[in-house]
Amino acid sequence: MAIEMRSQRGQIGRSWVAREFGRRMEMLLGSRGKAIGKRLARAGTVQWVDVRPGSVTASMDDPQFGIVEPRLDLHVFTGGDRDLVERMIAQDPSFVLTLLDGTYGADRESELLRHDLGLLPSSHTDITWDCACPAGMSVCPHVYALVYVLMEHLDDAPGDLLLMRGIDLEDLRGPGGDGDAVPGDSGGAEPAPSSGSDSAAGAEDGAERATEAASIDPQADEEPAGQAQAQDQDQRKRFNPALVDASVLSEMVGDQVQGVFARFYASGTTGAEGAPVGHRKSRPGSRGG
Repeated sequence: MAIEMRSQRGQIGRSWVAREFGRRMEMLLGSRGKAIGKRLARAGTVQWVDVRPGSVTASMDDPQFGIVEPRLDLHVFTGGDRDLVERMIAQDPSFVLTLLDGTYGADRESELLRHDLGLLPSSHTDITWDCACPAGMSVCPHVYALVYVLMEHLDDAPGDLLLMRGIDLEDLRGPGGDGDAVPGDSGGAEPAPSSGSDSAAGAEDGAERATEAASIDPQADEEPAGQAQAQDQDQRKRFNPALVDASVLSEMVGDQVQGVFARFYASGTTGAEGAPVGHRKSRPGSRGG
C-alpha cells in the first residue's frame, strides 16, 4: 500500500526539523532529479520507509522501472561525539522533549554546532546515497522521493532524527535514573547552575518527563490512585481476545458463560488495530504486497 503524502502542492513539512532537513538535502544533492522525485513521492509510488540507525531505506513502485529501493545513509555519532550528545540529553531533558514534541529549532541545533556537531546533515561527509535503478544519474529521482517522504515522516516521528544519527532513545537510561553518569560520561562536566531547592525540583520534574517520553514501556511507572479508573479503561481498550485460551476460560466459568464473554469481546474488538509493523517503519504495505 502506498504512502500518501499530506502535501500535494507547495511546501513539504510542518516542523522546522522536517523543512530544514529537506532544505539541506536539496542543497547537498543538487537540483537534478528533484522535480521528478517530488512528483513520484506525491503520486504515492513510495510503498514503505524503514528508518534504522544510520540509514533510511524505501521501497518504490516506479511506473517506468518497477520496484526500486533507494537508500540514504547518515554519519552516525560515535566515540566522543556520541558521549557528548548523551551527556546533553542527560543534563538537559528539554533537549529531547523539544525534539519529540516538534519544537526543536535552530537554537537547539546551535547548541550542538558549538561542538562541531548537528542532528541535521550539513556537508557531503554527513551523507551517502544509493539506488540500483538504471536511471544513470548521480542522484536519481528515487533518492529525492525518499527525502520528501522522509520529511513528512519526521513531522510524525521526529525522534527518528536521533536514530538516523545512531542514537536510539530506547537504549538510553532515563536521565537521573539512579544518579550514575550516562554511559560514556567521564564525570568531568560541570553541573548546571542551581538556584536552590526550587531549581532542583524542576530538574527532577524535567527528568521524569523526559524518561516518560523516551520509555520503551509507557506503563512501567505506577499510576496515582486517582487515575485507577482511567488506567483500567485503557487496559480494556488494549485487551486482545485473540491471546486468550478459550479452553481455560471454559473450564473456569463453563461453556455458557464463556460464550457470553466471547460474544462480548468479539463486539468490542471490531475495527481493532492490526499487529505492529516493527522497527521504526512508515510501512502501510509490505515487501510482498
